[in-house]
Amino acid sequence: AAPATDGTKAAAINATALPFVLTGGNLANSTMGDWVKVTATASSTLRVQTIGNLNVDPAVSVFDVSGTNQIGTTYDNYGPGDTTFPITTAGTYYVAFGQGGAYTSTYATYQAIIRDN
Repeated sequence: AAPATDGTKAAAINATALPFVLTGGNLANSTMGDWVKVTATASSTLRVQTIGNLNVDPAVSVFDVSGTNQIGTTYDNYGPGDTTFPITTAGTYYVAFGQGGAYTSTYATYQAIIRDN
């Protein structure tokens, strides 16, 4: 497990192995502030689960190694979410957690589990 750091792709937490548990995520700090760098295998599925308070509304986005080409985004719409992103090519990817459309500062903290299935 590793605590979240608010920042950008350059400050991403390096998930040295999957599954990876992110602790201390806080959406109050930035619209797209918590980034995790992961290595995924070819022809797999990157599974991202957000856990914690049912009232938190995180947006989860996955980017390729450049950090600018978005593979996909999903909104958990209040509460724990379980989302998958298809990975066709093995390599480095970034998972970014940000404020969803129904975000309020009252419910800002979350945790996440990232898996390569």
